[in-house]
Amino acid sequence: MKPSAKKRDFYLKIGSFKVIEQSFFWGCLIMITLISIFLYFFQRESFSNPLVYLIFGVFIILFCVVMPFVFFPLARKEVMKGIVLPEPKIENRISFHELCEACKEINEADNPYVAEPHEDEGWIDITWNWKDSIDFYNSKINKNKEVFYTCYKIYDDYTYETLDIQKSSYFMISKKGLGGSYSINIGHLAHTEYIINVSSNKENGLGIHEYKLKTVDMTNYMHAWLAEHGYRYRGL
Repeated sequence: MKPSAKKRDFYLKIGSFKVIEQSFFWGCLIMITLISIFLYFFQRESFSNPLVYLIFGVFIILFCVVMPFVFFPLARKEVMKGIVLPEPKIENRISFHELCEACKEINEADNPYVAEPHEDEGWIDITWNWKDSIDFYNSKINKNKEVFYTCYKIYDDYTYETLDIQKSSYFMISKKGLGGSYSINIGHLAHTEYIINVSSNKENGLGIHEYKLKTVDMTNYMHAWLAEHGYRYRGL
């Protein structure tokens, strides 16, 4: 299982809005304390200036009120935009072992997703190989592979958390030479992409093909599937 369970737990922790908000609060508190100490001991004449109090007050309001009570809720709302969270069906609740067995429902359904349970580690990974092709652009040829994962950590209290992983790689040949790149993003990702080009892939051969990625589609599919089996999303 990659990344490892240890790394996944780390990414889940630093990606939690609760942890981000708490870190921001304590960071601001420490910064304000240090600034106050500096002004008091090294800039006493400035500290007695009413303008300094005004600037200091605006700073506190901006970073200690606006950010945690305005910016963070808006950011959380944007990340959750379009995501549906159905109520779990408690009467259908099954154990994690049974849930891992039920992953074959996803693999046998008419969808592009592949489910891979990791029962010993407590995770279920869903993979969407949404683009794997050789693309033709003018005098360039690109071997392009795009994969989106949503990984679900399942807890004993029938709740779960999610971790999104997006991988992108390509190898390019052109008149000017060779090139390539590889990138990976991990966290709570929301991404939409639409590509139409001349390409060749295993399913359709050579021609003009469409490639579509809308991460919220897979996310909502899995939220519905987990709710059907009695599991509730813990949230961000």
